[in-house]
Amino acid sequence: MMMTNDKSVLKTLLIWFSWPVLFVTCMSITAYGFHIDMPLAFFNVAYVLLAVCLFFLERHLPHERKWLDPDGQTFSNIAHTMTSKGTIQGIVLFGGVIGLAELLEPGHVEPGQYGLFNLWPHEWPLAFQVVLGLVASEFMLYWSHRIAHEWMPLWRFHAVHHSVEKLWFVNTGRFHFVDSLVSVVLGSSILIVMGAPLDIIKWLSAVTAFIGMLTHCNVEVQCGPLSWIFNTPNLHRWH
Repeated sequence: MMMTNDKSVLKTLLIWFSWPVLFVTCMSITAYGFHIDMPLAFFNVAYVLLAVCLFFLERHLPHERKWLDPDGQTFSNIAHTMTSKGTIQGIVLFGGVIGLAELLEPGHVEPGQYGLFNLWPHEWPLAFQVVLGLVASEFMLYWSHRIAHEWMPLWRFHAVHHSVEKLWFVNTGRFHFVDSLVSVVLGSSILIVMGAPLDIIKWLSAVTAFIGMLTHCNVEVQCGPLSWIFNTPNLHRWH
């Protein structure tokens, strides 16, 4: 009886705390990477750790047990991730967007000015700047996503993401190249125009990656008030 109760308690704790604990852990690892000037390396460590944790959680605490059955799309999911998210993030974000951000840093424009418009509150604490960046970027991403659902030319590309029969962490990056390109450009361009520093753009890339995988996971979770702020699995499954 005691063992049964212990399992019940552990299950309850995982249902209520696995989502925020995993997110905070990944953010903490990434923050340490920024602290020692190795953000990309530690982001990759956090991303792999998150994938491993979700792999085991999906098998021991699934939201839909039938989604554990193979659907024949694993290779396609990974291929889409590599050719869309991987390529777009690498070429556009780290090559083009960040390159433009560096061009617009002080020294390349008029003294004391950042970006096309000197609107960014550089004096704010870093955490507040990241939150502001998320709000600004998500505003653009919301409209990009909505238009992709309502305008047929873009829906043809976005439909790739909705062509799955189950949700799990592996199909997080199942996007068409064009769909990802539009989202990354729109989500990042507003930050560059406002004059956001390079580190904010890097932080937003990390947050988006972690939330994306957590959003698609097939894990039974209860996020409570977190669903008022984040796109949690409880919300995304309706979408």
